[in-house]
Amino acid sequence: MRKTTFSLGVLAAALFTVISLPGCVPGRPSLPGTAGSREEASLEPARGREKDSQGQQGTELGHYEDVTAEDMLKARNPYIGDASADGRLISLVKNYCDIQESSVMELQTTEQPYGLTLHFQEEPDNIAVQKASLLLISLIDNCHSVSWDYPLDSAGNKEYFYLPVFFASRLAGDGAVKSYAEDEGAFIRFLEELEQITEPYSAIMRAPSVEQAVSAAILDYNRRLYPSDCEARGEGHVILDSEENEAEVTVYAQTMYGAYQFQDGNFVKDGGTGVIPAVIRLSKEPDGRYVALDYRQPMDGSATWNPSRKCFLKSFGICVFLLPPGSRNLWNNRSRSMPKNIWYP
Repeated sequence: MRKTTFSLGVLAAALFTVISLPGCVPGRPSLPGTAGSREEASLEPARGREKDSQGQQGTELGHYEDVTAEDMLKARNPYIGDASADGRLISLVKNYCDIQESSVMELQTTEQPYGLTLHFQEEPDNIAVQKASLLLISLIDNCHSVSWDYPLDSAGNKEYFYLPVFFASRLAGDGAVKSYAEDEGAFIRFLEELEQITEPYSAIMRAPSVEQAVSAAILDYNRRLYPSDCEARGEGHVILDSEENEAEVTVYAQTMYGAYQFQDGNFVKDGGTGVIPAVIRLSKEPDGRYVALDYRQPMDGSATWNPSRKCFLKSFGICVFLLPPGSRNLWNNRSRSMPKNIWYP
């Protein structure tokens, strides 16, 4: 199945915020036996609770009313695949940020970049979870993203959020977010930076169609990488194939993105990409909406075409659909006029 989006126009609209999964430098591997797993553990509020006598994995492990920088640094975890260490660190961070809502932890260690998701049972404070997510990315060495969600209604619809490591560094100040955990002085400065966060983090767009969800995902993924003070942003994409089950749709697409400015009276491209393949995983919500949960592209931004194969080399850490034979000219011709979907920031 091939679908091409080339709808011309300039829309005065708010920028969609959707899931973006960065092509970041691979971290250290998960612990043996955890790669490819989706670990889950229940995380109850710890405030006022005594330590569980069995030390059960995933439950809050103590009474941490006065969590310090030293406490969190001591719980620093080199491997996201260590679910028990993750659970203890989440307990500390949730208490430090005064997050009392119960949550379930899920680990994504199937392939890089690795991530962690907190499934809340009710809506938590947005800014508090944003700060907690930054702390977790800093304190788990090979954690490249933190996601969270919570129910919107009794029908099963959810609100989703995604915070990738490369955007975490921008939210947390000028330094790379991973570097703050190297020593206590830097970490204390990091905690001070977190206190400056006052704006809620935007939820992933709930789109009425696959095409609109893909468009929003491309815009959001790339807006975090390219100039934020542009006049407008645009994207173009060709959906080459898709796979669908009852819960999700996986889209294989070629994408292009541009950030635009007026310079000397001309409307010019100020930043953006060439043609980049991407795999976008969409959740099918009970209300018929689509939410982009996962966005992947080659980690180093390049790949070698091989029309006889469906996947890029495994060294890229992902599998993306290649242009079928005969379609490359179609893409090249149409891409000259991309992007066609233009959005004001």
